[in-house]
Amino acid sequence: MTLLIDNDIVYKLAQLDLLNNATSLLNDRYGDLEVLNTLRFKFCPVQASKRVRQERKHTAEVINRIEHFIDTAVTEIDCEITDSALLEAMAVSDGGLDVGEMQLLQTMIERDESSMFTGDKRFLKALAQDENVSVHSEKLTESFVCFEQIMIFLIKEFGFDYVKDKFVSALDSGLKVDSTLSMCFQGRELAEESRVFENLELNVASLRRGTLSLLSTLTAWVIPEERVGILSELTVIRE
Repeated sequence: MTLLIDNDIVYKLAQLDLLNNATSLLNDRYGDLEVLNTLRFKFCPVQASKRVRQERKHTAEVINRIEHFIDTAVTEIDCEITDSALLEAMAVSDGGLDVGEMQLLQTMIERDESSMFTGDKRFLKALAQDENVSVHSEKLTESFVCFEQIMIFLIKEFGFDYVKDKFVSALDSGLKVDSTLSMCFQGRELAEESRVFENLELNVASLRRGTLSLLSTLTAWVIPEERVGILSELTVIRE
């Protein structure tokens, strides 16, 4: 099986210092990991001046984590979009079908067994609404995993306190972490497991309503019922 991971997911996990842990687990469970070669060009440029700018913007620690991930854990791919349905969808899109995401989608369609991790909600919603890609509906059904689902997976695997400590450490270091994740971890150090799970699930449910059958429903990406409180007590987080 192949897991195709977009640049946004890699960056967010690197911020939280969860990239290495996630990589080992995903390799063991699901097989090969692949990213676009644009990930290296964007975050780990060879030119010294560009490297310094990236480290100032994202911190040297985050850039080093991404570079280590690229060098040791994944296969870099350079995909040309050739599928006629995808090309037509991009031609009529208002910009929601990002080129990088579509390159990963092209690769996913070509693989016998594959899933795609994406942090781009706009892309998923645009994909769900485009009639051109309906020819690939069987391939796309439940083949996508969003960032909140990945966080659910990591909390289940590594424990809530471990992930919360990583989140708080990222904030303490001055990093501007994902805004939705910050809303999910209400109270920072005082955040409670059941409430965080509920917040994450509300965001997943909201995205699921807007993306039809694209998001995976496999057990790995879903909160166990026994660990979820009463959802009706929460206010829905606005995207």
